[in-house]
Amino acid sequence: MILRLTGACNNRCAFCLVDDEIERGIVRPLEELAAEIESVAADETIDVFGGEPTINPFFWKVLELALASGRIVTLATNCRIFGHAPAARRLAALGRSRLLVRTSLLGGRAELHDRLNGVTGHAFEQTIAGIANLTALGFEVQTNIVLLADNLEELMSTIAAAIGAGSRQIKLSGLVRTGRVERMIPDPERVRLRLSTVIPLARAMGASIKLEKLTPCLVPGFLAVLHRESDPASGAGWFRKAKACQDCAFSAACDGAEVGALRRYGEGWLRPFESVPETLVDRIEAAAIDGYSPDEAKPIVHLQFPDDPGETLDLLPAVAAFRVRNPHVYLLA
Repeated sequence: MILRLTGACNNRCAFCLVDDEIERGIVRPLEELAAEIESVAADETIDVFGGEPTINPFFWKVLELALASGRIVTLATNCRIFGHAPAARRLAALGRSRLLVRTSLLGGRAELHDRLNGVTGHAFEQTIAGIANLTALGFEVQTNIVLLADNLEELMSTIAAAIGAGSRQIKLSGLVRTGRVERMIPDPERVRLRLSTVIPLARAMGASIKLEKLTPCLVPGFLAVLHRESDPASGAGWFRKAKACQDCAFSAACDGAEVGALRRYGEGWLRPFESVPETLVDRIEAAAIDGYSPDEAKPIVHLQFPDDPGETLDLLPAVAAFRVRNPHVYLLA
């Protein structure tokens, strides 16, 4: 469950996915947020989002309520407030074992990070200090880095800055919803080359890597860590199938290429798969999907449906429910 505390934010990223909400700057009242927490199923994770949730005046109370419910809570934040050590200690005191923190870094130096965040001042220093303070207190902070034309050539230094601050979980994310920021779309060929060199280096430095919002044929050697969009409905229209996708063995599971990258760079960078790597595929009977737990080493699940069309139709609701529970898995049939 996504619990959005506010539309306001103290950063101004040009490529923000919720910039329309940030423009309105709505701060939700505590009573409304508390009622939403009460409505969540007992086994459901609560994802605390903004804008920037820490600037909601009820932020601390909302976290207390969410954690008091016994659920796992994730916090998506720019970490700037936690550059202040007392704030980091207060967060740790709430229940570090059930609280996961995610942040973002757009450059390995202040000028680049702050420019891409649309702020002037100390955003980079505050975010780096926030990561350092939280990891020193035992948090495993995940750092998200959006791949942009402006920061692609400095990707390794950005990862190194996150690792240096204590973050060992790095998520590299493609740029989407690019209609208003087309100049920021990186050349896909450069993305492919950069990731092929940077990911092994980051792993050698002790980092765990995840990939998201990237066309699979950009990262053929890293499909095991490529996650699908966690909320597919929110990504409607971000990707489309190109002509080259028709002959791709992965086409049934892939949403296609990012529409802005196709507009700006054409289709020549697409590399259709001749076959799906069998080492990444788990084959199961569709009738067994209710009791199936995905294998992290095999993110592609090939479902075997019965020959009878009526039986197949009966299984579709269970398949749809599995897809909702496991949005990172690629389904083939």
